[in-house]
Amino acid sequence: MDVSWRNIIKAYLGLGSNLCDRLGNLHHAIYLISDMLSIHAISPVYETTPWGFVDQPMYLNCTLSICSPPEPSTLKSITKTIESQVGRKSSTHRWGPRIIDIDILFYGNQRISQPGLIIPPLRIDERAFVLVPLSKIAPAYTHPRSDKTIQELCDIVDGKDGVELYSNISINHMNHH
Repeated sequence: MDVSWRNIIKAYLGLGSNLCDRLGNLHHAIYLISDMLSIHAISPVYETTPWGFVDQPMYLNCTLSICSPPEPSTLKSITKTIESQVGRKSSTHRWGPRIIDIDILFYGNQRISQPGLIIPPLRIDERAFVLVPLSKIAPAYTHPRSDKTIQELCDIVDGKDGVELYSNISINHMNHH
């Protein structure tokens, strides 16, 4: 039976780093993710101005899609484990500096609100540092709360001038260990 990839559930992750070797931290996290999950696509990397708590170094951000992810709480556990493996320590600031941050942006078209797990994250539609890279791998994906596509949200989000192309990460490079 031919199963189209379009029928497979996808999850979208957002990655960010603004401490130490930012690009190396993203590569390390993506390498660890690729060992455990099936990466479908990786966006280019963007250098972005901090959001929320602004007195900190510039971030590097990218997004990726995962095919056939484990159930959401297991996926959250995997992302937290990978953050620890890359070297993340708990932060005193909610949006403070970090070696690595991995957020579950979307899980299929589900809306999940549990203690410690909100998908999609609240205010994601205000975050150019998420929407710009996500628009490169999932422009037609429809946000389950707003019913707008990622591209539509990207077109109207404030702060795009603080999101600059930095680098491309090759998915082929990441999948050949």
